Amino acid sequence: MKKLFLFLLISFFYLPSSNLLFSQDDNYDAVYIQLSKTFTLNSDGSVDYNYVKKLKLQTYRSFHSLYGETFVVYNPEFQSLKINEVYTIMADGKKVPSPSNAFNEVLPGAAANAPLTTTSGKW
Repeated sequence: MKKLFLFLLISFFYLPSSNLLFSQDDNYDAVYIQLSKTFTLNSDGSVDYNYVKKLKLQTYRSFHSLYGETFVVYNPEFQSLKINEVYTIMADGKKVPSPSNAFNEVLPGAAANAPLTTTSGKW
């Protein structure tokens, strides 16, 4: 009886934590596996911004209309953009690097000549 009680107790705590009974990601178009934003203040006063995103696309809709393109808004007059690596991992596990013509530098019209502001109004 004690062994049965112990087995049921362990099963009660183990099964909900595993994905054997509950698949929580099936109803979403995409699932973020990793999202990391890191700001580094350099000694010369400049700031490095590192953005890492790993996203699992689960439907065709997620690629074609929701998550297919990523835009990085920056002003090339005083900012520089360095892309370390960009790739796509296919469903079969094949890693496909992005071609060189996949990156188009476009400054949106709303960002041109915009005044430097913050949410607090102070720097």
